[in-house]
Amino acid sequence: MASVPVTAFVMGECDFIIEDDNYSAALSSAAIQVDQGTVDWAGMAAGSSFTFPTTPKYSIPITYAQDWASDDSLSVYLWTNKGQTKNVTFAPKKGGRSWTATVIITSGNVGGALNSVADASVTLAVIGEPVMGEIPTGA
Repeated sequence: MASVPVTAFVMGECDFIIEDDNYSAALSSAAIQVDQGTVDWAGMAAGSSFTFPTTPKYSIPITYAQDWASDDSLSVYLWTNKGQTKNVTFAPKKGGRSWTATVIITSGNVGGALNSVADASVTLAVIGEPVMGEIPTGA
C-alpha cells in the first residue's frame, strides 16, 4: 500500500467568480458542500437488508460583507439576479485548482446588528454536479 502525502492549506485568498466578476474580496466564507445519504430497506427474513447510496446534491454556502453603496457589489448582484442561473468558478486557494458549477442565485439579508459589520449568508443551489478543473501550471 502506498503512503500518500498530503498538502494541507489554510483557507485564505480564493477566487470566487460569478460569470466574469471575481467577488472574493466580499467573502469571509465559501465552500462546495455535498449532501449524499443512503436509503436502507430491510425485509422480514435473514439476509434481506439492503443499503443504497442516494444521488448527491451540491450547494455553495457563502458569507459575505453587505455592500449597498456600490452598484457592482456582490450584495447588489445577488439581489438583482435572484432566481437566475449563473456560472460560478471557485478556487479555494487563489490561482489553484478550481471547480465550476451552474448555480441558482439567492439574495441575502439586508442590515444586521448594532456595532457589527453587516454580513449575510446564502446557499447557492448547484444544478447538477460541480466540475473539478486541472491544477494550473505553476500552482
